[in-house]
Order: sequence, then structure tokens, then C-alpha cells
Amino acid sequence: MRRILLVAFLALPVCCRAASVEFQVTPKNAGSLPLKFKVDVAAAEDAYTFTVTVRANRGKIQPRHNAHLVRWDPAGLAVGDRVLKEEELEDGLRYTFRVTKKEMQEKSFRFTNRASDSKGRPMPSADFYILHLKLFV
Repeated sequence: MRRILLVAFLALPVCCRAASVEFQVTPKNAGSLPLKFKVDVAAAEDAYTFTVTVRANRGKIQPRHNAHLVRWDPAGLAVGDRVLKEEELEDGLRYTFRVTKKEMQEKSFRFTNRASDSKGRPMPSADFYILHLKLFV
């Protein structure tokens, strides 16, 4: 009996760990993920202005969320980012930012939705939503 309890006690932390998930958001799946993304683009002569709206779908926007404009190097490594300010909506969030046409190939929008438990305490996992901006132009 003690062996069974010991095995169950040791297995509990392994089975109950929270996992992080990364979603590649495309124009085709933007409305069908746990969070919905609507991307509007306005083109100017030398730049694009993006408006990204994030709403709950099957998932929930957690209190500990953030968004970044990420720059990637040719090898696919993130080499810089900028935190984006949000506009709170009644049913979601909106981010507006500008990207020059020259930068388009190396920029993406990353929304991080950090998990919380039922009491609102942070958990060690998050969902990452990556939108490669060139796909939305």
C-alpha cells in the first residue's frame, strides 16, 4: 500500500504540470483558435498600419497577457521586440502599430496569454500566438 501511495505522490507533479502551446496564426485559422484574431491593414507609400483585435473564442484572455512586435533574423531567431500598448474593448483588446515595407519580411506580432489558476494566481505556462505580418498583407 505504501508503494502505491509513494508512486502516486511522485507522479502527481509530473502529470499536473501546465504546458505551453504555440499557435501559428494565419488568415485561414485566425477565427478558429482558442482566441480569435482580426487583422486589418492599411497601406501607405512606405509602410503598413496594422490593427489587430483579439477576442475570446473557446479560450479566455487571461489577466496576465501582453503583445510584442518581434523582429526575426534570417536564421529564425527573435533578435528584438517592442511591447505594444493595448486598447481595451468591451469584448477584447486592440493593438495598432506601423511597420515599414522594408521591415515586413522580418516582423511578427506575438500575443502571449499567460495561464492563471481558478483563483487568478499565475501558472508556469502560456499560450503564444504568432502572426507573421507578411501573410496578412
